[in-house]
Amino acid sequence: THEHEPLVLIPRRERRQINGFLRFMQPGAAPEVILHPFEAKKAEIEDGDPVTIRTVSGQMRGLARLDVGMRLGAVSVPHAWRNHSVNDLLSCDNDIDGLTGMPLLSGVAVTISKAG
Repeated sequence: THEHEPLVLIPRRERRQINGFLRFMQPGAAPEVILHPFEAKKAEIEDGDPVTIRTVSGQMRGLARLDVGMRLGAVSVPHAWRNHSVNDLLSCDNDIDGLTGMPLLSGVAVTISKAG
């Protein structure tokens, strides 16, 4: 697998989805991880590829969705997935806002690679 310079994590909500409500009725489903086609090309990722997103705190898997509207240098991951949780990327120990003492939920450095 290829990993390149870190991208910035942008968590998001999904349309027509109320948190994890009824997700159990979608067996085998995985969250769509949105990134710009330029960033995908650097990581040798194509639309629909299974991908792994990593931070110093953990990792998760999803499916790549390429979107030219996504900001360069960022990757967007939805929350409210039980078995593919964006929370696995975050830490109450490593990712803390110095001013408020609150855990960072976005703006965390991540790498993305094709899952293998």
